[in-house]
Amino acid sequence: MIAEDHDINGPAPRAERPEPEASPARCEEIEKALKKSQRQLAEAQKVGHIGSWEWDVESNSMTWSDEMCGG
Repeated sequence: MIAEDHDINGPAPRAERPEPEASPARCEEIEKALKKSQRQLAEAQKVGHIGSWEWDVESNSMTWSDEMCGG
């Protein structure tokens, strides 16, 4: 049996992807929600003095949040 990762708040929400026929208004709504989520994450990392990083194995590239870089 494989244990699933669960947050104390339940499973993470799945990212929405606009369908090819999505209206410009729907795409704008999704983009706005994404930007809000990114701002909230950045603020939480700043307040908590933590950061995040990601390693893309295929391209062997890494990205860091501003807080990880001393921001």
